[in-house]
Amino acid sequence: SMLAQRLPSILPPMDPRVQRSNGRTVLSASDIVRHLGCEHLTSLNLLHLAEPQPGAAVDEQALLLARKGDDWERQYLGRLRTEHPDLVEIERDVDTAAAIEATQAAMARGVSHIFQAALTAPGFFGRADFLRRVPGPSALGDFHYEVLDTKLARRPKASHVIQLCFYSWLLEEAQGVAPRFMHIVLGDGSLSTHRYADYSRYFHR
Repeated sequence: SMLAQRLPSILPPMDPRVQRSNGRTVLSASDIVRHLGCEHLTSLNLLHLAEPQPGAAVDEQALLLARKGDDWERQYLGRLRTEHPDLVEIERDVDTAAAIEATQAAMARGVSHIFQAALTAPGFFGRADFLRRVPGPSALGDFHYEVLDTKLARRPKASHVIQLCFYSWLLEEAQGVAPRFMHIVLGDGSLSTHRYADYSRYFHR
């Protein structure tokens, strides 16, 4: 179709949208954020899932920003490792089920921080940059976790908050209690903290 022919120039490279697992569509935080920005893009991504098209030309600027974002994330990870030796990193290259199991095991042990935490609910999957243990009862014990994400931006954006809501919702499914706060480590090193309850109703709608 004409729309299918246009997909290669529309879909970003190296970052597949909308996954399928065991015949079921699985949505990520990026899918939710992009849907808010353009519902038509969701239609294109679903079409791409049904009829895969060749990748678009590589966007060098986007790749540069992605690398800088990864560098900032790794820099913050190094700082946390120094301050919290019990930090657990969930491997990126393991399959989804193994990543989820490793995340749940680390949460059950009550480690202080989890990097690349794998979280899930039926039809949804996400990888939070960090989970941070905080006091307060949950299904895990007398503690629970909150989401912490690293961003290059110097101030929080609406898309960042929606992404945090997505991870916080999945985290609630995993620990049996909604996290009270969610956090962004901005590009200048400052911490931007937000109450999940302030945004959760809009997110769920």
